[in-house]
Amino acid sequence: MAARKSTKKRPRIEIDLAEVERLASLGLTQEQIAASLGISERTLRNRKESSAEFADAIKAGQAKGISEVANALWTNAMGGNVTAQIFFLKARAKWKDKHEDGAGDDDAPTERVTVTVVDGNADPE
Repeated sequence: MAARKSTKKRPRIEIDLAEVERLASLGLTQEQIAASLGISERTLRNRKESSAEFADAIKAGQAKGISEVANALWTNAMGGNVTAQIFFLKARAKWKDKHEDGAGDDDAPTERVTVTVVDGNADPE
C-alpha cells in the first residue's frame, strides 16, 4: 500500500515584514534572509509569489541598502576620496580604463590609467 500524504496543512508561519525589509537592506541573499527568519528558501519564494507585501518588503529593503551605500560613496567621493571618485565615474558616467599594449621587456601588455584630479579650491590658470 502506498503512503498517503497528510491532508493537514501546516500552520502559516508569521513573518515580520519590517524584519524582512531590514535583512534585505543589509544586502543579504534570499538564502540568508530565509535562514535569519528560520524558514526555508522554498517558504520564502512561496511567500514572495503569494504576497505582494512580502515581495515589496524585500524590494524596499534592497533599495534602502543600495541608497545608503550610494550616499556613502557620494560623500566619500565629494570628500576627496579619489578611489571613490573613480569608481563613481566608472559606474555612473561610463568612464573606462584605457588599455594600451606596451613594449615591455617581457612583451606583456601594460596598462596605463590617466586620472586628472581637479581641486575645486584652486585658482584657475
